Amino acid sequence: MYAADARFVTPMLEENPDYREIFEDFTYYPDTVGAYPFTMMAIPHILSGEWFENQESFWDYNVNAFKNAPLFEGRLYL
Repeated sequence: MYAADARFVTPMLEENPDYREIFEDFTYYPDTVGAYPFTMMAIPHILSGEWFENQESFWDYNVNAFKNAPLFEGRLYL
């Protein structure tokens, strides 16, 4: 897993215009606060709308969120 702080990314792109093409599909949100420490951990909540409350393992919570997400309905990803 990789993480980049927006305070680092913004100046880097401003100082190196050639990097804009390389990172054109890269998304970061400056000045954003979330309930989960990493985006990867927030994805199940984004897909399901249900908070992880330690009622099951995080792995099971993650798998259930992906399996039941309307976004993936009818697709065999898992």
